[in-house]
Amino acid sequence: MDIESHGFRLVHENQVYLRNGQFQDRKTEETILLSRYTIPTEEDIVLYLQALARNRVQAPVLVAPGGARIDRISTDSPLEAVMRKLPDEIIQEIAGGNGDCITFIKKNTRAVRLNEGERPDSYIDVYYGIIPSEIIASDGKSEIERDYMWFRSMIENPSLLEMGMGNVFNFEMRYSFGGITINRKDLEALLVHRTSRSRSFKFFGDYSHPAVREVVDLVYNDYKSAVNVASLNDHSQRMLDIAAFDSVKALYMLVAENVLKAQETKPKKASPKLRVN
Repeated sequence: MDIESHGFRLVHENQVYLRNGQFQDRKTEETILLSRYTIPTEEDIVLYLQALARNRVQAPVLVAPGGARIDRISTDSPLEAVMRKLPDEIIQEIAGGNGDCITFIKKNTRAVRLNEGERPDSYIDVYYGIIPSEIIASDGKSEIERDYMWFRSMIENPSLLEMGMGNVFNFEMRYSFGGITINRKDLEALLVHRTSRSRSFKFFGDYSHPAVREVVDLVYNDYKSAVNVASLNDHSQRMLDIAAFDSVKALYMLVAENVLKAQETKPKKASPKLRVN
């Protein structure tokens, strides 16, 4: 189901909206990016990492010529890449739910801890940015050949940000089975007071930009119903990967630090004495 937003043209189904603009003397595209996600919990992180660890434990190990080990867990995923660097005993502890290891993982993740009976919050995730038109049309490609992740990476491009373009602001609106949870009156109050953090509405970036009110209104009006929210791409798995990566990277750094300390405290072998006959 395609949802048209007034003033912006739909490029990818309910994910990317563009509008012709201008920044100084350059033709640009004002860009709105939409997705939704559910906040990962500590339990989600633990179960996910246990599944990855068990996959590594159970997967047969290949040995390349010369004795080099090849793990079948190898993929392009940054999370799995750092997991490959962990010692086998750590992987086995994660797979088996070892207390100390699991406790460390929970302490080193941004995932939320829920009380019994609680459910994690879900949000519509909205980005507004400015991209030069010639960049979108580079390499002989049209705008419809660029997907959500291309636009997302482009608005975060350091060079564009230095020029005052790229990502200008982003915000999140909480939703539930009934659609967007905040009512219009409360949302208006948050905008007037330039609120950055609330459970129902979170704002990041330049609040003074003239497009803030327009984009917030567009998203609220077009996606306030549960049916329309459901039409957005669910990026919960990507958020889970990011949160899990943080905890595994912290674990890897701890292991590396302990190995280094062990090497520093290990007695050095005495240098062989030169024997003269």
